Formats: sequence, C-alpha cells, structure tokens
Amino acid sequence: MPHLESDPAFHLVGNTPMVPLHRLFANNKGIEVFAKLEYYNPSGSVKDRIVVHILRDAEKTGKLRPGMTVVEASSGNTGAALAFFCARLGYKLILTTMTKVSEEKKNHMRMLGAEVIVCPTDVHHDSPEHYINRAAQIARETPNSFHVNQYDNPLNTEAHYLTTGPEIWRQMDGRVDWLVTGGSTGGTITGAAKYLKEQNPALKVLLPDPKGSALYHIAKTGVSREEDLGPYQVEGVGKECLTDAIDITVVDESMQYSDADAFGLCRACARLEGILPGLSAGGNLAGVQWLMDRIPGPARIVTIVQDAGVKYLSKLLKD
Repeated sequence: MPHLESDPAFHLVGNTPMVPLHRLFANNKGIEVFAKLEYYNPSGSVKDRIVVHILRDAEKTGKLRPGMTVVEASSGNTGAALAFFCARLGYKLILTTMTKVSEEKKNHMRMLGAEVIVCPTDVHHDSPEHYINRAAQIARETPNSFHVNQYDNPLNTEAHYLTTGPEIWRQMDGRVDWLVTGGSTGGTITGAAKYLKEQNPALKVLLPDPKGSALYHIAKTGVSREEDLGPYQVEGVGKECLTDAIDITVVDESMQYSDADAFGLCRACARLEGILPGLSAGGNLAGVQWLMDRIPGPARIVTIVQDAGVKYLSKLLKD
C-alpha cells in the first residue's frame, strides 16, 4: 500500500496561481485586488492543503495504517480531497455532509469511492444528527478508524501557516495590505493571517461571513447570539460557534453578506474575469467590494478563491 509522500499527487498540492481582478473591481483609488485560485489543487479546492498535512502526520505517527477507515464531516471540499487521496492510497472513507450541499459535490465524493451520509442542515450544533457530531459518533463506533476532525485539529491551521501564508507573501513580493477570506473551520484565515502578520504587523484581515452564521458577531463582540443564526445557501463557510481551529483574534474587521451578494458576484466574476468562483469565494468577493467602499487607496488586497463554481451550477443557474 503506497504512502502519501510517495504519491506524485502529493507534490501537486499548493503553489496555486495568484491573479489580478482588474475588471471586476475597477476603481480610481489605486486599490489592487488579487485572487489566489485554490481550485488548481489536485482535487479542486483549498482543502487539499489540510488533507495532505493531516494524512501525512497520521501515517508518520501510526494513527493511520493500511486497512484502516478514514472518517470525516465535510461540506464537500475536504470530503472530495479525502476521497481523492484515500482512493489513491487504498483507505476506505466514510463522510458525513448536509442536505444543503450541492448535488455536484455529493456525487463527486461518491464517484471517488466515499460512503456519503447526508445529515439534516437545520439542526442545532449540539444535536446528534448534526453532521459533525454524526461523524464523531461513526468514528467512535467504527473499529480501526481514523477521525480527521478538521474543525478542531491544530494541523488544519498549521497547514495554512506553512503553505498558504508563505505563498501569498512570496507571490505578492511582500506587498499586501489586506487579506480577505471567510471561515468555517477557520484554518485558512487563521494560519495564513498569522504568517502574514508576522511578516507585516500592519497587515489587516477582513472576515466576510454569511448572514445566518455566528462568526460575524463573535468577531465584533466576542460572543455568539442564538438569534443571529439562520439558514443560508452559501456552502463551506460560516459556523454556529467557534471551532478549535480558528483564532478569531487574527480578524481586524468583519462584515455580513447575503446569499444574493455571493451568488451575484460569482456570476459577475465569471462574466468579467473568466473566473467562475465557488459560493464561499463569492462571499469573499462581497467582502472585497465592501472593503473597497470603505478604505482609501492605494492598497493591495488578496482574497482566496477556495474552489470553482462548476461544483455549484445546480444552484448558480437558479435565481
């Protein structure tokens, strides 16, 4: 059975392109916007970074051995990354996800050999039917299993501190003023921001959060409010509470956007830049737009395009 580091696909993760968005965010204040296109990773998303980091560590430490079953909760991208690498390495994979996740993402995971268990979206985060709690239960009850636990795994954040942050710094020649990206597990924003702020303490971080998520209010006040929670169709971003992987103190500013904001900017980016971003990236673009209305120029803004919109066409093609 092959090990992760012996797989050529392991070496394809990271070093994704950074491209300017000249037409989508044309302005006369000298503000430049750059997008890091994470769908160039082998399985199509930013989550390849954490998956290879966590699986490599698990193999090295003996937590993951041949014949074992990998178990995880995912809104789709971590699941697809796990399915890709587990298929190549020969591990069985059980994934839990939510009803609101696009059919494209569910079927992508299934086609790569994962067993996909769909849990209700509209349940409290303490419910045993919540997809994260269901995965933890499956891991406890499945002999010879390894639980990835991306939401509370410090290796999630470390992966972005070691790769995403340094890549942004290098690609921007050390000239970046704002990082704009949302959070779910919080690994991307925490790891990348910590690295970038070590290089430039003046750098600021904006967290765009979908309406219905708790992260916006937590970033603003330090507490979550039950009344702020509600349904939203953007996927892979937002949370009902803080995970262990996120350090909310890296966030300097936060804003809220609607599903319509995110969907509209996905469509606009496709028409004006030839880049069709995924839904969470549409939320990031809404954050960039909000920020540009509020800061003087010049400034250089980097945002993350976590995945591509082809995974969400069943939603994006509807109003």
